Amino acid sequence: MKQVLLSILCLFVLGNLQAQDDQYTIIVKKSADWCPNCGGWAWPVFEEILDKMQDRKAIPILMHHTGGLANDASIAITDNLGGNYQPEFFLDNEIQNVAPSNAADKIASMIEVVDLNASLGAFMGIDINDVYLSSDGTSLSVDLTQEFYGVEGEFSVGVYLIQNNIMHNQAGKGNVLQPKLLTASFTDEPFGVSGMIDGSTVGSVDFTHTLAAPSTLSLADGDTEIVTIIWRWDDDGKKYVFNSDKWSGEISQLSNTNELEEVVSDLTSSFLGNDLIVNLESTESFNDTRISLLTVSGKNIFSDLVNINSGANQFSFEQTELNTGMYILNVLIGDKQITKKLYKN
Repeated sequence: MKQVLLSILCLFVLGNLQAQDDQYTIIVKKSADWCPNCGGWAWPVFEEILDKMQDRKAIPILMHHTGGLANDASIAITDNLGGNYQPEFFLDNEIQNVAPSNAADKIASMIEVVDLNASLGAFMGIDINDVYLSSDGTSLSVDLTQEFYGVEGEFSVGVYLIQNNIMHNQAGKGNVLQPKLLTASFTDEPFGVSGMIDGSTVGSVDFTHTLAAPSTLSLADGDTEIVTIIWRWDDDGKKYVFNSDKWSGEISQLSNTNELEEVVSDLTSSFLGNDLIVNLESTESFNDTRISLLTVSGKNIFSDLVNINSGANQFSFEQTELNTGMYILNVLIGDKQITKKLYKN
């Protein structure tokens, strides 16, 4: 009787933990632009997957592991997934062995797994809060919240740019739009930087990643998507999909600095040793102002939320191992930003 009550209690606790976030399943089509079968029988299979998964908690992604549409992120992820050929389909980390003769049955099986995963709930979540383009159009930023529900192990967060507006020649298909195409990673490491999480950790953390905006970036609704994947690292270095999130919509563009000149009368920044010092004078008070440091290529080095008081404000941020060179300081107040260049000796 005690064992039954204990089991019920555990299920109750886990159920409450899981209910705090959604569990998504990643579906990857491993492809190549020179592959006739990728544009042949596998093309309508992927289209059917897109159609059948549209209202489910699934995230289909097209990844080219070689050829003209391959990139560091798509190569690293497909290498991690494995397989020997293309086209190949993966459900999270499991190869599906899809062929023309069994495609319908395989898609039906995928739907069952996706719906089952969604019903179980999540033990760690990653929410995409906002996606915005800098006022000069050179950098694309994503604000994220990672939620912890008491899991432990080695994890990382990958953030990926997905584009639906890329026209490219596909063997077996011709010059076509490539749907759900992974084109870039927001982090230098394709899987993100891993870290150990204590099982007692329950809560959330906010962070921002910034990517140099590609020339093919479209602001039109639906052309650009963001996908985040929480990766669990095994002892042998293999990464497993743990959970994910997706964003699709119209990208907002930040207003320029002129609209803030009457409010923020002075903004200076400098490096003192490894510390970044930011001095800001304001005629108003603001909560949750985001101060970020980026490289000139758009890579996010750090991002932090501060409260600005009316009058003089000084903030100090400890930084380590910054190379000599030019950096970008970005201060985001509401939907407006101030951008300054600074040089570290």
